[in-house]
Amino acid sequence: MDILNMKRIVALLFCCALTSHLYAQTYLAKNAMRTREIPVPKNVVKKFKRTYPNAHIDSCYVYGNVEAKEEHYMFYSRQQNRVLNVAFDRHCAFTESKTEISIEELPIALQKTISQNSFHAESIGKVFKLVGSRRKNEIEYLVECFTNYQGNQLKIPMYFNAAGFGANPGFR
Repeated sequence: MDILNMKRIVALLFCCALTSHLYAQTYLAKNAMRTREIPVPKNVVKKFKRTYPNAHIDSCYVYGNVEAKEEHYMFYSRQQNRVLNVAFDRHCAFTESKTEISIEELPIALQKTISQNSFHAESIGKVFKLVGSRRKNEIEYLVECFTNYQGNQLKIPMYFNAAGFGANPGFR
């Protein structure tokens, strides 16, 4: 009976050690120049995982002044063939997000603007929804437009607001 209990205790300790190792995973964020890696604060990782429970963290970058503690962490995730980029500052406050969406998910006014093709694009690429906290949670849409310029295909990012008008790329 003692051997059976010992086996159970060893198995329980092994499971606890494995579980704590998985939860204690640390993420490293590369700086913008990709010259060094900085550990991401655990509370920022928890905030991302609570906000986006199904998103897997593919990579993380840090932007801003780390020494002055003014940095924010941008998490990159690709889930279900969609790109998700979300940034939080060191205090877990939302900074900005960029989510790939389909054209059908755009506001109707913006769909009409794209269908009228007033900006003379030959084709449309990916569409992203951008949310930034610097200008009162303003929502903008980034549409990748392709045109033929001197025989080469040129990708032009076009920014729009929900009403379908060209947006001022001020919060980027």
